[in-house]
Amino acid sequence: MIAADYQDSTEISARQRSYTSNVAPDTTVIPAQEQISLVMAGHQSITESIGFEIDAQYMRRSTSRCLIGVIATSCAAQGSIVKSTADGWSVSPALKGHLPFGWDVRLSGTYSRSDTNVVTRVFSAGTEIVRALPNYSNELKSIELGAEGALFTLPGGEARLAVGLGFRSNNLTVDSRRIAAGVESVTEAVSENRKVGFAYGELFLPLISPGNAVPFVDQLHLIGALRYEDHHDIDRVATPKIGMVYSPIRGLEFKANWGRSFKAPNLYQTAMLRLRTH
Repeated sequence: MIAADYQDSTEISARQRSYTSNVAPDTTVIPAQEQISLVMAGHQSITESIGFEIDAQYMRRSTSRCLIGVIATSCAAQGSIVKSTADGWSVSPALKGHLPFGWDVRLSGTYSRSDTNVVTRVFSAGTEIVRALPNYSNELKSIELGAEGALFTLPGGEARLAVGLGFRSNNLTVDSRRIAAGVESVTEAVSENRKVGFAYGELFLPLISPGNAVPFVDQLHLIGALRYEDHHDIDRVATPKIGMVYSPIRGLEFKANWGRSFKAPNLYQTAMLRLRTH
């Protein structure tokens, strides 16, 4: 399956709306935008028990806008013209296999990258005085192996277990430059990488099902999960989760969950912290 989408929308400026009559006519209310997107998905059976899948996408988006701080005839007279372009793509292949005893295994990976380039031209009295050129790049690599299947039989059905482990790497690069009076200087240069190893498990226990004919209990399921992550140079953490689904009669369910979570600082935050400490 392949799908493509193209969009092109023109700018709406202040002169085109009555409620923005108090600002400069050339000021951008909604920026112009052009975007193209491509999506691909496919699968192929290699043998009766092994299959291959792939998902991929590409996107390119460009925008432009005019910003005026004072009443002026145009952005090029007294204001800023900002143009940005973002390119992003990813590909995610996977191998799936059916094992004996009803177990399924999956090996998957992802590689993705996005680049954003911005050009800001600042004008005063009809002359360009500053040109700012911030550029941002993000990269992701990941691989994961997971398996899921039945363990044993309970009164409510089959107890099932899902387990997996994996590794991912994220990279951020910031290269921001400034041109003033014909001189180019670096205003910000950041390169940060994070490697994360992880493992997880989730257990599903169907204690009671409608076939058990228990008074006031149509279904009773318990779910337990544990995830472990090792964030290089940050921390190692295990986050548990416990859940329950109780149904006294068909069509009515009560759900309860308890869990803990962990949020690592983003790459830009750790890069700034590293610069301050060094």
